[in-house]
Amino acid sequence: MNPPAPGAGLPRLHEVTITTARPEVAVRTFEALFGHAAEQDSASATFATGQSLVRVVRSENPRGIDGIRLVVQSSQGRATALARAGVRTEHHDGHIIVPREQASGMEVTFVDDHQHPRVLSPSGVALDHLAIAVRDLAAGVARWTGILGVEVSERGPHPLGGITMARFLLGPQMIELVSPAPGVESATQRRLEKRGDGPITLALIPSHLPAATERLRAAGTLLVEQPPHTFIHPSDSGGVLVQLTPRLEHSH
Repeated sequence: MNPPAPGAGLPRLHEVTITTARPEVAVRTFEALFGHAAEQDSASATFATGQSLVRVVRSENPRGIDGIRLVVQSSQGRATALARAGVRTEHHDGHIIVPREQASGMEVTFVDDHQHPRVLSPSGVALDHLAIAVRDLAAGVARWTGILGVEVSERGPHPLGGITMARFLLGPQMIELVSPAPGVESATQRRLEKRGDGPITLALIPSHLPAATERLRAAGTLLVEQPPHTFIHPSDSGGVLVQLTPRLEHSH
């Protein structure tokens, strides 16, 4: 019998959807990052990151990171747990949906594992984590513990400084809540004052960060260096701050 996959039984971050009024700009940026063209149809452009997808969609009401899709062993079982946690849900096409007002400004969809088997897609980029800004970290932790059915793995000052964080590990991926540190001016605080709670950063791991950075520079992408990380400015990535990280694994 094969051993269980790392993180078996945990929700798996299968898809991140970005909505933007200028998808052609974001697609050009992601094509430079990934080093290949997107898979496109009339509605979206999709990039495979190993077992996960990043989807760029044109919208007249762009939100940046608009929603995520999580794969679970049983969506009905997750629906029951969500109800017990006091999280309101909706049902659509057999999927369980946590609406934006319940999930820090983005839509969270749960689907059954058998609908999305673990098929590895060749990719030079892996999905590492999603960061969500929240005004009240304690309340955010309580809400996302109920949504994910997972306890916080790490909590405290953020390594980048000026903010505090709480991390939910989902196998090799994570969802990270960030909140302004008391008395410290930060971009996170300004974002919360302007737009309220919501997702702010999509972190990706290129297999070769220097090569990916050079491709992005050649494409004219606006980059912000904060070693060991490189950030893609939201103006070039659909309103989303994209963090390129050399991280190999998350601490437990």
